[in-house]
Amino acid sequence: MQDAVILLAYGGPSSLDEVEPFLVELMGREPSPEVVERVHRRYLTIGGKSPLPEIAGLIASALEERLAADGSSMPVSVGFRYTEPRIASTLGSLYEQGVRRVAAISLSPFESETTSVAYKNAVDDALLELPGMEVIDTPMINTLREFEVTLAGGFSVALENILESARDKSVLVFTAHSLPVPDLKDPDPYCEGLRSLADRVAYGLGLGVGFDFSNDERLPGISAYGDLGAERPWLLAYQSAGQRPCEWLGPDVGDVVDAIAAAGHPGVVIQPIGFVTDHMETLYDLDVEMGGKAFDLGLEFARGPVPNATPMLIVGLAGLVRDAFGLTAAGPEDDEKGTPES
Repeated sequence: MQDAVILLAYGGPSSLDEVEPFLVELMGREPSPEVVERVHRRYLTIGGKSPLPEIAGLIASALEERLAADGSSMPVSVGFRYTEPRIASTLGSLYEQGVRRVAAISLSPFESETTSVAYKNAVDDALLELPGMEVIDTPMINTLREFEVTLAGGFSVALENILESARDKSVLVFTAHSLPVPDLKDPDPYCEGLRSLADRVAYGLGLGVGFDFSNDERLPGISAYGDLGAERPWLLAYQSAGQRPCEWLGPDVGDVVDAIAAAGHPGVVIQPIGFVTDHMETLYDLDVEMGGKAFDLGLEFARGPVPNATPMLIVGLAGLVRDAFGLTAAGPEDDEKGTPES
């Protein structure tokens, strides 16, 4: 029985011509010409395509190499929910190669209906046509120590891009994708997971764990989770809310940046913690929109990197695979590469 790994992700257009079909898949209907034009322009701004498919491919290649170095050679493939290669076609291809046991890793690091649950539904539908194939779920990436450490390191990198005179008084804002509040459970694993990870990253940076605050005089008008009294004030905010007419998770990062400027802070460092890879939400919504807003408000601004195919993350993903299959990594004497640094 041959084993394999599938990386599950949202997908994204690989060219400007694929933007409209991607939106149709995502929305389940034909978008208006105005929506198509707006999204088309945003992709044009970040290079004419989503970087996610390419980055997912790099992660797959690096993970396959890492597993081979650990003595656990197996193919690692990618399956997308909304663009090619689809989850079903990737699993079908592996099935034709004789694979009957697959470890599934979601590149969306937190559990939610729109990502991990949608991926699982696509997997379950595909398995109806693949008798004898077993897909083993792995823990969400947000639980990995390697993910946490990489994000903390990202903040340290970003801080170097802030003027030295503003570094000590700049506010740290963790961000994740907003979701419609009516779709959330009580408690919701997405929100609980984000708060837990924010606390762990903050602790790793020598800051206090968060708590709910509302209209604190140090950041008037904002209700959020964080600690404004820490050595470096920090909080969790949400970004990239959709157009659906309902309440979305907040506070919105744009409102937070406005409040930071109004409160007299000299700068803001945004560290995305809700994403494994770069895509529209980091390259446009943060780098372009929030960077532009901060500039207009006279704030120093920096955005911390997301992991992408960072070696540290690959080590963590390899651990998920080994645990899923009950494998043991090769010892140091068998692995000349050792443990990569992040």
